[in-house]
Parts: sequence; C-alpha cells; structure tokens
Amino acid sequence: MSRLSTSRPQESGFAAQNLAVWHFGGDGTWSTRGGADHPVQAFTTLQGTQLLLAGWFSVAGTTRAKGFATYDPETGAWGTFGSGLGEGLRGVLHGEALAQDPGIGLRVGGTFNTAGGAPSCSVALWTGTAGREP
Repeated sequence: MSRLSTSRPQESGFAAQNLAVWHFGGDGTWSTRGGADHPVQAFTTLQGTQLLLAGWFSVAGTTRAKGFATYDPETGAWGTFGSGLGEGLRGVLHGEALAQDPGIGLRVGGTFNTAGGAPSCSVALWTGTAGREP
C-alpha cells in the first residue's frame, strides 16, 4: 500500500465562472475567457471553428446572450447567435442540449418558447449560417 505524498502543496486553481478550457499542448494548463453568469449545459463547435454554448445563462463573457452564445477561440470574442432563446414555462429560459445533424443543421433543446424570434416549444432546428437566426 502506498501513501500519498504531502510534500507538494495543492494548486489553488482560479475562478472559472461555469466554463474553462484545458490546453493539451505545451504546459497543460487551464484558462477561461470570461465564462458565463449561470451554468453552461451543452456545447458544440460550428464547422470546427466557433464554439456554441447553451445553458441557463443570460451573459457569456461580457455579451447578453439569452441562453445561447458563440465564442471564437481565434479572436477570443463572445457573441450572440441570432436573437437567442425566448422565455419558456414560468419565464424560465434554458438551453440544455445541442446536437448537430450533418446535412440538416443544429438542433437545440431546452425550456424556451421562441428560438431566433420564431415560435418554438422547447425544440428548435437551425439550418442557416453563423450569425443568422437559429
């Protein structure tokens, strides 16, 4: 049986605000580019470039996002994805699942009544290009 060494102090970490990135190459460190004001529930990439995030948040980085946001790792810029999601049952607005369907588009699930300004009952399909309404 081996014992855990206590000669090295534990790392104290940093405040990640519901989202952090692990850098595999180089020194293998964690970082954050602002995070979100409430939990991020799902994320995916759009064409392997932009990170799309869905969650319970209303702000991502410094951008008002309504449960759905974009992050560009090349520039470090946060953005909105169309007009986002609209309030669902009892004013709750949650983006909870993202799934890409090749050849069809991006599916979004959660608790919302509109997606990109169009009526929706908690499920939406986006078939456009980046920056357009979901």
